[in-house]
Amino acid sequence: MEISVHMQGGLFGGDLTMKIDGDEVAVVENGHTQLHGHIERMRAEAIAMMAGRVARMPVAQVRAVPDVVHGTNTAIEIGGSDFEAYLEFPPGAETPEEVLDLIDAVEEACEPGSIKASEPCSDH
Repeated sequence: MEISVHMQGGLFGGDLTMKIDGDEVAVVENGHTQLHGHIERMRAEAIAMMAGRVARMPVAQVRAVPDVVHGTNTAIEIGGSDFEAYLEFPPGAETPEEVLDLIDAVEEACEPGSIKASEPCSDH
């Protein structure tokens, strides 16, 4: 299963993409690959199960909340053998708990301490 979480905006206007494809992870920040490596298979499988549930859940129309200062736009792409999903949450939008849990799990998996054989990438 492929999972991509793309976060853009925020206080400093950052652009961060965290990708998980099976047990392979990559972190791309402002167009530059920062980390690339592998996570434990059990962790990858747990995240894939969460992503599968999120991909299949009904999501109501999400609207931006006016007057959100320094908000972050979050887009999630999930692809499996039998489904695909694209979810987008503009700044200030109410995000379902299951989606927040998935984002947290992907963020934790993409931390340097979680990645096996992680090597900083130098494509700057």
